[in-house]
Amino acid sequence: MAWEDLRRSPGWFARIALLGLVMIVPIVNFFALGYMMLWANDAARGLRNPLLKSTFAKGSFTLGFYAFAISLVVAIVMGAIAWMPVIGWISSLAFVVVSPFMALAITRVAVRNQMGAAFDLPEIWRTFRSNAGAALASYWLPSLIAAALCVLPVLIFAFAAVLLVFAAEAGSHSTTDALLIAIGLMGTIGFGAVIGYAVAVVAAAAGLVTYRAMGHLVALRAPDWANVDKSSTYAYPPSPPRN
Repeated sequence: MAWEDLRRSPGWFARIALLGLVMIVPIVNFFALGYMMLWANDAARGLRNPLLKSTFAKGSFTLGFYAFAISLVVAIVMGAIAWMPVIGWISSLAFVVVSPFMALAITRVAVRNQMGAAFDLPEIWRTFRSNAGAALASYWLPSLIAAALCVLPVLIFAFAAVLLVFAAEAGSHSTTDALLIAIGLMGTIGFGAVIGYAVAVVAAAAGLVTYRAMGHLVALRAPDWANVDKSSTYAYPPSPPRN
């Protein structure tokens, strides 16, 4: 359903291409994260609106910052645990569950428009456990597909870089060789930039699908999350009343 929502959005590919560009820029990429969260919020409220027209929608930067801060805290905690004997191996396996659980927590933040909503752990766990299979699939299926799409171009870039290193080592260091190596270096850098952008675009698409799917899961299993006095729909129209 999340992928269908994406495909039905007018100009969806162009929006993802722009979102990928935004994701490359530090700090500014908070807008991209927030954009994904707004779309999750839309689905969580039972709506089927297309992608927002503005990448820099109202409230997206704040939501993106919340998502970044939550991810940073989780990464620090998981990293610290990973260094512990035995427990470190367990934490590595727990990552399979922690990642989609964190995505669901971030979706709750988007719906509630409060960073503290990510720490309502009993409520988030109840929703996660009610349909763990869907939660796991919502996160890992887009992530694995994105990883598969990115592996080949990244390997090609790595191979080209290795060839350039060998060429530099084996060359006679003449002016001609130096010029050819310089041209090869610029080409490799340019190719690397294209690959990096392509990876960001794929990651943007995967993120949109993941958070949209999480939003649908919330609408199905925890519709009460959206029952707040203060609207957190931002650029979306008010959510319809629920029966």
